[in-house]
Amino acid sequence: LEDNQYGRFDNPRWSLRFLGASLLGSMASALIATGVYDASGAQGVGSFFVSWLSTVILGILIVAPAIMETARAHHEGKAFTAPSLDKSLSIGAVFLSSVVAFLSDSFPLLFVPFVAVVFATFALRTTGAVAGLLVVGTLATAYETGPVLLVKGGIEDQVAFLQFYLLMILVCALPVGSLLSDAQRDAVKLSLNNRLLAKAESLANVGHWHFEVGDQKVLWSAEVYRIHRRPPGNGYIALDRAIEAYHPEDRPLVTSAVEHATIFGKEFQFEARILCADGSIRHVFSQGDVELAKGKPKAVFGVILDITKQKAAMQELSLAHRQAEESARAAKLLAETDQLTGVANRRRLMADLEGAIALAGEQKGQRFSLAMVDIDDFKVINDTHGHLMGDKVLARVAQLAKECLREQDLVGRLGGEEFGFILRGANKKSAVQIMERVRKAVENER
Repeated sequence: LEDNQYGRFDNPRWSLRFLGASLLGSMASALIATGVYDASGAQGVGSFFVSWLSTVILGILIVAPAIMETARAHHEGKAFTAPSLDKSLSIGAVFLSSVVAFLSDSFPLLFVPFVAVVFATFALRTTGAVAGLLVVGTLATAYETGPVLLVKGGIEDQVAFLQFYLLMILVCALPVGSLLSDAQRDAVKLSLNNRLLAKAESLANVGHWHFEVGDQKVLWSAEVYRIHRRPPGNGYIALDRAIEAYHPEDRPLVTSAVEHATIFGKEFQFEARILCADGSIRHVFSQGDVELAKGKPKAVFGVILDITKQKAAMQELSLAHRQAEESARAAKLLAETDQLTGVANRRRLMADLEGAIALAGEQKGQRFSLAMVDIDDFKVINDTHGHLMGDKVLARVAQLAKECLREQDLVGRLGGEEFGFILRGANKKSAVQIMERVRKAVENER
């Protein structure tokens, strides 16, 4: 146990240890007293032992809790405050019922304090049990009248009956008060954990859901309602309505995932779209598992995460990636294209030539041909018709050459009116044929 749980009658484990210690201490005291009594030569040693034991243990169990609870409150720095109305009424009921019971010697009304102590225990937990025991025990020993006198026999029988009566109240009140206090602490912790869970779900946009197999209702957390843009309900929603909240195209996926989990008892996950109450569409990711009972699926539970922002970010990232690739391709094409003619520039041509040479050296049979041409009397065109017309001639010649080549061939401008051709897979004969086709196309353009 934690240190702060020692000396607390609202802790069941410590209460049991206290009861055991009280019993052992009382037995030790009774044995010592009986030894002294027996040494005196008196009669009835057994009765003396029982009487001493019951008297001591009742004294401990009635008085000690009150002292320890008061000492603990002082140690924890709790200032004395006037009792609240419910505490006053509960203890007052115990007092009045005890007075009525022990003043009446005509009717056995001992059950009345018993009931009052039980109610005080439920109302005030351990405090009510301790206070009730103290009040009843004090009044029971103070009055010499009451239903105890109705017990047949001598004073010893009456005392034994009274002790048994107080012991029964103790057995019922103190453990019940301890268990109720423990349950109350657990309820407070559970409430705190639920609030923390709700806060965490709200911050993370994560909700949880749960439903029993065969049941037609699903338990939604508050965050699930917020994800669906619905006002919080009582927590439960019809199963068919929960399925209908998904996009029609995604409903078969969701239904299949849940049915597969309930049949085979395995965890599942899916990503789908939901149709919100405000008309918007949100993307969610759901993951869950199955609770088994005797090897069979009993319930299905899971979490749902709103990934709408992540989806939008991924789409923007994908669009930016595509745009970057397109920009890179455009930049590369711009860097490798002759701006005047539209064919490959000198840089691209030389790079492809190096690649063709390397490939031919690595793999046998990977031949290629290189052809270099220029335009005859191009200076005359510039001098006669101007450089603008010369540029048009260069562009047209490049276009005609490109149209005459095969798909694997490349034409590029080396500079001025000079062009280079890389003819992949072409031997000398086929290269001559290709270049003759280019020459004729230019010739026929006149």
